[in-house]
Amino acid sequence: MRKVFQDIYPLSFDEADLICIRKPPLLEKIPVNERFSSEKLVNDLNNRGKNAYYFPDTEAIIDFLIKETMPGDVILIMSNGGFDNIHERLLNKL
Repeated sequence: MRKVFQDIYPLSFDEADLICIRKPPLLEKIPVNERFSSEKLVNDLNNRGKNAYYFPDTEAIIDFLIKETMPGDVILIMSNGGFDNIHERLLNKL
């Protein structure tokens, strides 16, 4: 994932109550100076007063959501790929 939208991306989460951001896969294929930083996004979101967390992998997000969510919560998962089948894996554990 390239950093072309790094600075405006935080605005996309204004309506979210809780934000889980994962390290993008395959970053090593992108030149270092062009890489998106999930850590920077989480820092920017927290500086905007949002409740954002960084996770190194999908399993860590699933474990976190299982502990943090309650009946009636809405979970929105956004990705430009399969996201390690997080949708089915999370549903199976909830």
